[in-house]
Amino acid sequence: MTDRGLAGRPLSVRGAGPVGVLQWLGRAVPRGLAGLRRGLAEDITAGRGFLWLPVALGGGIALYFLLPFEPPPATFVAAGLVTVAASLVARWRHAFAALLLAMACGGVCLAAAHTRIGAHPMILTERTATVTAFVERAEARRGGLTRLVLRPIAISRTRPEDLPARLTVSVRASETSLAPGAAVELLARLAPPSAPVVPGGYDFARKAYFDGIGGTGFALGPVRALAVTPPLPADMTPVVALEAFRQRVGEGIRAQLPGDAGAIAAALMVGDRGAISLAADEAMRISGLSHVLSISGLHMSLVTAVLYGLVRALLAAIPPLALRLPVKSIAAVVGLAGALGYLAVSGMSVATQRSAIMTALVLVAVILGRSAINLRLVAVAALLVLLIAPEAALDPGAQMSFAAVAALISAYEWFAARLRSQQQKSPQGGFVSEGPRRLWRFVGGLMLTSLIAGLATAPIAAWHFDRVSPLGLVANLLAVPLVTFVIMPAAVLAGLAMPTGLEGPALVAMGWGIDGMLAIARMVSDWTPSGGIVPHPPLEAVLLMIAGGTWLALWNGGHRRLGLLPLALGVLLMPFGPRPDLLISGSGTGVLIIAGDGVPRLVGRASSFEASTWLRHVGSPLAPDDRRLRQGVACDRDACILRMGEAARPQTAAQGTEPGTADATASRTLYIAVIRHPAAFREECRRADLVVTGLDAPRWCQDHAAVIDRSTLRETGASTWRTAAVAGEQVRLDLVATALSGEGRPWTPAGAVERSARRSERPSRPASRPQPASESPPVAAPQ
Repeated sequence: MTDRGLAGRPLSVRGAGPVGVLQWLGRAVPRGLAGLRRGLAEDITAGRGFLWLPVALGGGIALYFLLPFEPPPATFVAAGLVTVAASLVARWRHAFAALLLAMACGGVCLAAAHTRIGAHPMILTERTATVTAFVERAEARRGGLTRLVLRPIAISRTRPEDLPARLTVSVRASETSLAPGAAVELLARLAPPSAPVVPGGYDFARKAYFDGIGGTGFALGPVRALAVTPPLPADMTPVVALEAFRQRVGEGIRAQLPGDAGAIAAALMVGDRGAISLAADEAMRISGLSHVLSISGLHMSLVTAVLYGLVRALLAAIPPLALRLPVKSIAAVVGLAGALGYLAVSGMSVATQRSAIMTALVLVAVILGRSAINLRLVAVAALLVLLIAPEAALDPGAQMSFAAVAALISAYEWFAARLRSQQQKSPQGGFVSEGPRRLWRFVGGLMLTSLIAGLATAPIAAWHFDRVSPLGLVANLLAVPLVTFVIMPAAVLAGLAMPTGLEGPALVAMGWGIDGMLAIARMVSDWTPSGGIVPHPPLEAVLLMIAGGTWLALWNGGHRRLGLLPLALGVLLMPFGPRPDLLISGSGTGVLIIAGDGVPRLVGRASSFEASTWLRHVGSPLAPDDRRLRQGVACDRDACILRMGEAARPQTAAQGTEPGTADATASRTLYIAVIRHPAAFREECRRADLVVTGLDAPRWCQDHAAVIDRSTLRETGASTWRTAAVAGEQVRLDLVATALSGEGRPWTPAGAVERSARRSERPSRPASRPQPASESPPVAAPQ
């Protein structure tokens, strides 16, 4: 038996049996490790070690954000000292590992500094208040709603030093007074930004914190313009001017292109996605075309390419100019200006920032006569994005954007090398022989691009959205040509023609392309089994797949194949994630339980967004309005109850009974009560097996039932549980995961209370966990 180690030398196994195998391993492992060290050293010498710097920086940033507590200041002093020491070691000894350690520790310090610098007051408890504010942004939303981003001037019963930097309020209005820069007054129900609605879900509170948003809510009446408009703050003037321009363009597009075509056109041109209907948005998401709605590399490169091509063609068509001027550089400058302008009007999401940075670097390289399409470009863009906004390390859009572009560039580097080798071996043919080959390369390139990007982003999408797009290859193969050759060129022409008012024909052509893309999305989404929904994967599997994919993409030698091991292990672990059968909302108003027939039951109240997120989390393809979710559920104004047969009596882990071996499906009725009024405690606590409430349950209730009330939810937020059998007729509820990683983080209500207490220099009682504004029912009258 012979083999070759990583160093390329032949190895042989002499003899048979375990002794021979051990002898072979004793020779193969050292040689393999030596070959691995040589390969890594060659890649680092070639400059590929630079590609790992943003990975280490992002890992340190993610570590800070995922900690279950806010680290004390001494932690950051120690991290800073380690950063300095590791940097010195890396410089003196050329130690690559020390450099990565320095970047990771620097990431922790950077994230902490950014968090503290951006600290701002927050709404601490849910309440009704009169708000006087400037309108910073007004975005159309589906259902006739408008989402206002407000800069508060005053809030009733709030001290000036406790005013949030910004508020987001949903209103049912489309008045001219809602234009950016207007000073308005309204009565609103306000609350702190919402925590994740499921464990491991998107953290709205953290996102709002870094956007400077200290509260969310909805208006309880009309929005009134102030009779006397106060002067606009100086820092708002450029923001308001830009937002007013974006609003005018978006409204103009939707006026000429009604329906989803206009809403998607506005999303592609000014980044305003709020008016897209739920059905269209869901079809794009299921089919794997939702990336088209987010302005990123595809859109930025197409806009730049159209401008660059137009300017270069026009200048080349005039011989005196073509002979005297640097046509290529001038076209690149115009393309760069267009890319930066597109970034400004697009809303400047993280994915757009990444694509703008990369596009700018490419165009600067063109101006200087150099090539810049490589992974170092991605690394530079990642470093800049993380330095500007460290919180982007946990942003799903940023993660998917960087994963896709890194995988694509790495794969095409490999394919380009193979293609050059084949071209050197076989001479070029004529047009007749080369035509079909070039067509196949174009189609194959589209297929390969969609496949690579889909595989690179699948683990991230599964973790954040509990969904994958198995037929995304088909959808992208059919839709991307429409986007490339019809939709985006028409968008550029429409943008250039808008100052003259002649954008109508270009918008019509853009609408035709969008209608075709939507038809493809609906067709593919109908073909997709279960809407692409998958149960929430285990974090270990996702991290292994990301680590393996990163190793494959960033190294260049034969040792890159080692990335296949964690990648394969992650794929194998995907089906073995935790499978909870009980999900409780962070507000205590709703419960999702998997019944004995495998169909979930929804007890209590939940918004459509909450319910759909819960169902995806447990891998159910049911829609939130499916009648089967309410089968057996009865509600009145005080409580909602569910009786399920063939189940056992639940008991929380806090009651102390250890799991046993008794049958957990004893033939009895499981009674679940979700209580929303104190009057229901007297009756439901004595009858129910499990009581869930957003109120403080009386202590005697725990003697009769398992209780999850406000005191528990304050620590856990939304939580998932699994039943385990115990002796007798009971089952124990074992906690699987919680949405809140720690109460002391600055973006949580408790963290805001601590900051408020420090500002006021007097004791402050911790606020009870409020019901998020998105989950709150309309209030009939102010309190």
